[in-house]
Amino acid sequence: MALKPIFDKAPLTPFSCQPLRAGQVRMDHAALKQLYAATVQSDRPTALEGAFRLACLVMAHPDQEPVAARIRAALEAQREDGSFADCMKNSIAILRAAWALYEYEARKPILEHIARWCGWASSNWDALMEDDDVWANPADLLELLENLYRVTGKAAVLNLCERVSSQTMVWSSVLNTIAVQRPTNRSMTRDELQQGLARENGDRNGFYTHFYRTNHPESLADGARSASAKGWYSGSATEFAATRTAWERLCRYHGTVSGALTADELLEGTAPAGAASNSALGAWAEALCAAAMGENSAWAWDAIERMAYNALPATIVNGQVVEFQRANTLTEAAGIEDCFHVSADHAQRVIDRLSRGYTCVASSAVTARVDGMSVNLYLPGKYAVAVGESLIMLTIDRDAHQSTVQVHCKSDVKAALRLRIPDWSKNAEVAINGMDSDAGKDCKGGFMVLDRTWHDGDTITVTLEQTVRVMDGHHQGKYLLKGPIVMAMPVVKGKAWNVSFVKEKVDGNQVVAVLDTVADWKRKGDVPADLPVLPAASGDALTETVLQPYAACPARIALFPWRKQA
Repeated sequence: MALKPIFDKAPLTPFSCQPLRAGQVRMDHAALKQLYAATVQSDRPTALEGAFRLACLVMAHPDQEPVAARIRAALEAQREDGSFADCMKNSIAILRAAWALYEYEARKPILEHIARWCGWASSNWDALMEDDDVWANPADLLELLENLYRVTGKAAVLNLCERVSSQTMVWSSVLNTIAVQRPTNRSMTRDELQQGLARENGDRNGFYTHFYRTNHPESLADGARSASAKGWYSGSATEFAATRTAWERLCRYHGTVSGALTADELLEGTAPAGAASNSALGAWAEALCAAAMGENSAWAWDAIERMAYNALPATIVNGQVVEFQRANTLTEAAGIEDCFHVSADHAQRVIDRLSRGYTCVASSAVTARVDGMSVNLYLPGKYAVAVGESLIMLTIDRDAHQSTVQVHCKSDVKAALRLRIPDWSKNAEVAINGMDSDAGKDCKGGFMVLDRTWHDGDTITVTLEQTVRVMDGHHQGKYLLKGPIVMAMPVVKGKAWNVSFVKEKVDGNQVVAVLDTVADWKRKGDVPADLPVLPAASGDALTETVLQPYAACPARIALFPWRKQA
């Protein structure tokens, strides 16, 4: 059994909820299995944590998987003084993977490896702070230290938290003042950026270095995690607010319909022709999950839900992990030909970041609370939650109409079970063992609270009305949502893809789009050009197409030009 959650360890700010730890969630999910198959092949230290957490989700004995053996081997190679022969980034990656293994096994010797490195870091602090990866994005280290302190309570670890928090880049200032209204390729050319970065050679105060860092969505996501981690240490409302402020502004200027950011690697505006980096997607999934652990986090769950049902499953196409996705694409895996900037290691980072981000979402679908648990996302799986000295197992199943939560426990358990009711559901019905619940009368902060004594075999059914909504998009375009799912038109060879949206119809469970052709909507290779604004009626007969979930049609039109009805 994994560790029990620790909500309060003074003087750190207490969690309002916590994600479940490695080993407490199991999922039979094809995309996760395919991602694990891709991740487990890597021997990079940066892939270890995500690979092991994926193993905990999809494999029966994750501690017997090759990735667990690689983590143990990396720890055995630790030097006598506590350091590793690898670079600082890889050293911290090994320690985070070790922490994931500790969550699963709860073996004290693993903590001793992390503590030895902390002793080395304290004695070699200047060398640690000279590392640009640590200085610019300290989230990985600060999260590790805070987790360690919450378990051990060692004052020396808290001292390291203070030093990291006070001596690294202040991301909350960047995130709370971010104003990104244009693609980076309109601010400067790629050649100018590359030449400027080369001249500055990593200068922390250099203009081009700062520009790159603050327009790189992965870096911004890590900065958001840094702000959250500093907030847990300091209790600062400014730090806690930074992620929401940044995310809302980024989505306004650079968001795409799937919940990802339109960014090849640098921010590229809201045009649906732009490629969304799946590496950035994984990084922001992790950042949003970190922000969701605090109070007043309904906005974060909304964003995570959009990702979980659209962008994240779309990262796997025909069993393969793809580097980019697009709202509108005429092929199953649009390439990188028109991207402004793509690093040589981008494909590797996609695997590393997606594995961490995807597992964060899976582990946060159900969170532990002091008085019980919250069901935040109705993702099918098995979730083990410690409530006091008892253990409750929740099994979540979901179909097109409703979600079912089955409760299993050895003895009766008194606990508050909170069910998230999304804003998109105009009507929610909750029944316990077939009897309607009146818990909806006490629905605060987007959650129904079921505070009762639970018995083995109790079953909760949640029926959310999945209304179809027509949403505004880029260039006055429109996209459709059914509940949390973006509905898209599959691109079929021989059928017109260049169409405008006129109106929608709902036929039972099907969403039907009434479409008109748009002759002047051109293509650039396998990617549709930018949307025509308010195209005129073609004069042709209107057609009807049954829309499919975004992730189910890799070649798709998800954002349509909008034609006003006559």
